[in-house]
Amino acid sequence: MDWATLSAVAPNATPDAYLITLTPGAAVAAYVQRVAAAQPDLLDVQANDTSIIAPVKVIDTVLLIIAAVIALIGIGGIFNTLLLNTRERVRDTATLKAVGMSPRQVMAMVAASAATIALVGGIIAVPAGVGLHAYLIDLISNSAGNDTPPAAYRVFSTLELLTIPIVGVLIAMAAALIPGRWAARTNVVEVLHAE
Repeated sequence: MDWATLSAVAPNATPDAYLITLTPGAAVAAYVQRVAAAQPDLLDVQANDTSIIAPVKVIDTVLLIIAAVIALIGIGGIFNTLLLNTRERVRDTATLKAVGMSPRQVMAMVAASAATIALVGGIIAVPAGVGLHAYLIDLISNSAGNDTPPAAYRVFSTLELLTIPIVGVLIAMAAALIPGRWAARTNVVEVLHAE
């Protein structure tokens, strides 16, 4: 909690430790020696033990693996949806092929359909995700009685946020290759005869 919150609960509290963050590239050992020499009898100055960061790195690795698995599940879901959508529209595709649509145009049609859905999904999902992130960060901070630092909101840069929908479109178009090829190779006579 921050000092204002602590003072409201314990007005007579005084700080007994200070955590100091140095600028990148600063000589930590020289800084520790200089501060310790200022009051050798009163100050116990020591560099932070970075070994406690190891569990945090393990958690980061596990979260990265979970994110990769979720991304693979999402890609599988996109592929499955495109395959089902292509199979449901097989009659329409066969009719278009019967009136002169080439196999390359069929594949382009399936890819364009996938890209449109992915673009709309990305345009909706990115702002919703940023808003949900801000809401959850505020909720967690407020439950602890803290103010949310501005850096907690800036997880992704603007360029990264713009890149996410574009990557989604590229993934959807890549996932559309197999259903598009299937639709392009479908025998028009068999499909229309079955109808």
